[in-house]
Amino acid sequence: MKKVLIILLGIVVVLVMAFWGIRSYTKRYSPDATANYSKNGLKINIKYCQPSKKNRVIFGNIVPYGKVWRTGANEITEVTFNKDVTVGNTKVNAGSYALFSIPTENEWTIILNSGNRTFWGQRSWGTQYDKEKDVTRVKVSASNTDSVAERFTIDIKEGEKQGAVIHLYWDKLKVNIPVKKQ
Repeated sequence: MKKVLIILLGIVVVLVMAFWGIRSYTKRYSPDATANYSKNGLKINIKYCQPSKKNRVIFGNIVPYGKVWRTGANEITEVTFNKDVTVGNTKVNAGSYALFSIPTENEWTIILNSGNRTFWGQRSWGTQYDKEKDVTRVKVSASNTDSVAERFTIDIKEGEKQGAVIHLYWDKLKVNIPVKKQ
């Protein structure tokens, strides 16, 4: 019995070490990043990973058109609101949500999803999407930029009516997501 327990413990240790090794390896290529906003009592925090362009065609290739994308790399992109907000025309309660998107050439569907946020205190890998847990889906336009963003980047700027605008940049594309405080 002791022998079996020792073997099982050894297997668990090896699997945990392999998981953390793979996680560390991928982080070198798509590092963690955060975007923060705090104004007029509204706080927004976004945790995400930044994949790189590396002379590749991104949209329509690496990120296919018409399919759900985790909107970043590695773990899910997690958006946290400290107050109730409106995203598009949908009220979203204060809390943390997974950010997914469905890119097309001219328009993106932005998805806030209540599932797959953490696993043992870590953000989950981001590939497990459950449509049943969608909180909102918002269509926003995508526009071309003059400059190339080598790394996928999210920033947040002040918007209208005590709100904010979440900007997604990658390659020569920019997407704006309006957020209004309730």
